[in-house]
Amino acid sequence: MGIENIIVKYGEKPDYIEQNELDFLSCKDLIEYVKENTTLSIGVIVDIASNDLESLKQDIGAGASVIFTAPFFDNNMFYDFIKKIRKENILVPVVACVDVRQDESKSVIQCLDLIKNGVEGVHLCTDNSSEKIHRIFEHML
Repeated sequence: MGIENIIVKYGEKPDYIEQNELDFLSCKDLIEYVKENTTLSIGVIVDIASNDLESLKQDIGAGASVIFTAPFFDNNMFYDFIKKIRKENILVPVVACVDVRQDESKSVIQCLDLIKNGVEGVHLCTDNSSEKIHRIFEHML
């Protein structure tokens, strides 16, 4: 098939959709299903402002091998999040999501700061503006 990775994100089901026995009740349940039935590498999306480390631990324990953050603008919040999860012995790589729809110079500064501080990866959240992405990369290289 050529697919090697999947990112699992669990959201709340809208009230107008009925629950059925085939639905996954948590992100952990979906991760377990993917892990048991495929050879895919599994990532999860986390909001760094969330304090729900128990669910994150369960997701990692179920088989997620990388964390992708939701977009954030304050790198200090990201660094605090890293300290917090490492203290809880969550040791998988964390990929930071930078929302490049913000001011371009702020995006460059944010990315450079993350790289300087040893981030394990950067994911750019964009509005499909390839010119903007090229300019950001030019500043970073």
